[in-house]
Amino acid sequence: RREADRRSVREGDDERSSRAAWRLFYDHFLVGETAPAGGWLERCRQHADRAGDVAAGWLAIADADWSDRGGDSLGRRRRSSEAVEIARTVGDRDLLAMALQSHGRALIAGGEGRAGRRLLDEAMVSVVNDELDPLYTGWVFCNVVSTCFELADLRRAQQWSDAAVRWCDRGDVGRMYPGLCRVYAVELDALRGAWEAARAGVTRACADLHAYDPRYAASAQEVAGDLALRRGDLDGAADEYRRCRELGGAPHRGLALLRAARGDVTVALAELRALADAPSAPFPDAMLLLALADLAVEIGDASAVRLASERLTTLAADHPSDLVDALALAVRGELAVVEGDLVAALHDLVASAGRLTEYDVRHEAARRRVRIADVSARLGDHAHAVAELDAAIAVFDQLGATPDAVRARSDRAVLLGVGDPSSSSESASGPLSRREIDVLELVASGHTNRQVAGRLVISTHTVDRHMSNIRSKLGVSSRAAAIALAYEHGWLDGAAPASSNG
Repeated sequence: RREADRRSVREGDDERSSRAAWRLFYDHFLVGETAPAGGWLERCRQHADRAGDVAAGWLAIADADWSDRGGDSLGRRRRSSEAVEIARTVGDRDLLAMALQSHGRALIAGGEGRAGRRLLDEAMVSVVNDELDPLYTGWVFCNVVSTCFELADLRRAQQWSDAAVRWCDRGDVGRMYPGLCRVYAVELDALRGAWEAARAGVTRACADLHAYDPRYAASAQEVAGDLALRRGDLDGAADEYRRCRELGGAPHRGLALLRAARGDVTVALAELRALADAPSAPFPDAMLLLALADLAVEIGDASAVRLASERLTTLAADHPSDLVDALALAVRGELAVVEGDLVAALHDLVASAGRLTEYDVRHEAARRRVRIADVSARLGDHAHAVAELDAAIAVFDQLGATPDAVRARSDRAVLLGVGDPSSSSESASGPLSRREIDVLELVASGHTNRQVAGRLVISTHTVDRHMSNIRSKLGVSSRAAAIALAYEHGWLDGAAPASSNG
């Protein structure tokens, strides 16, 4: 391209020189080399000023992206709008599709999501109708799919992503883009529960992208880490996150959840709260806030649950999205549990699970069903609780989400009074079952509910239920009183501690 630029300059062809400089600008701009990118942009400008309207339209698109990188949202919107006007006037289809996606993304960034999405869809009609040069077909695909994904517009992202992958697989025509397209396909597959397809896609995407720009491959490695974590492969998750960091990525949410899975819950929660103070895009922000709420519920941090709920509610209002709305409902339900309004909690959790199921976000929908079961059991509806756990377990088993499946089965056993040591009514320890003694001994030794759950391979909600049963059986109102009474009657090994933190 540099040689093409030199040749067109020698020949005095400003149109060709402008396009060569435009391409060289993006060669550097898209991999973060801003100094040479800025130089080529100015070279493009010099030629475009003498070349006519078409060159001016391409320059306007580059200027819009340059303004975005510099934080000039008004400049981005103005220049992308000018590009659309020029393209419609000159009738250049490649230019129009590129201008439409540029201005659509600018409108979305400025809070005009509906108008912006309309322009993205208009650009995509030219793409799927094979009206564009392959370079711009792939370009528009990537920008539209990534924008829809970041906005948590899953249905639109899925439809365009499927079309993009089909195009990439058509012989050599998509050879420049398969890695980029597959990164978004991998993330969507992971979200909707197609975990095996996602794992295969990670391998293909990384193979395509390592030679282009490893930072894109880092996104695929992060998804691989998330999948390993959900399957209970903590060492595998750590390896994938390490590869992600080596490629220039930053799997912050995944690392925090890995830390929590290994027992360092307090630090993990602090990390998630810090990340929540640095928002990025609607979809990753929504998933982060959900993770924050889930972890806060497990350790009883009401302030963190409230923070997550407030921010998700604001996010849903500022960036309308079916998925964000569903996650906001889920966290609002968790907040209602914390505040003691179980009826309201059940309403919100059921609505959230239904929407997540409708949008095919299967793993998260199943996790909400586990929470519905817990709230239903507290309200005395054990039959509904067991039915919800059965539905969740079926999904976890199908996905291979082993830790979730183990905890859900433990919850189910407790509800049914079978298959779990805590179910036995006969005990050498007074009114308490063997499992209740196990729980109480760990609590008495200073373990948190989360740590007890990890030691006994049960959920924190099951630990909560055991403690509630213990207090009820012993006729006491606090865990400290339950521990003292158990020591007094010799149901716990050793001497009673001098004091308890309650």
